[in-house]
Amino acid sequence: MKGFTFLEPWECIDLNYGNSCENELYKELSPGHILFALKAKAIARRDDCDDVLFEIIDNSKRYAMVHLTWSGREESNGKWPRGSCQL
Repeated sequence: MKGFTFLEPWECIDLNYGNSCENELYKELSPGHILFALKAKAIARRDDCDDVLFEIIDNSKRYAMVHLTWSGREESNGKWPRGSCQL
């Protein structure tokens, strides 16, 4: 994220890894999830776990911290992928 410094253990992610995180997020989201049908951009990750910080792309200046499961499929429980959402 241009002009922003992340504190440890967070780090800015490159475009390729960001695209991988976004693709995985969309695979994992089920209709019951709070982020379902929202467009999100991965901007940072924790270097000690699978938590990813997403910016919600709708001009609302909202963010969501999500712990991806990396299952490659839709989660059956709408609580997964879990995270702290600022919506």
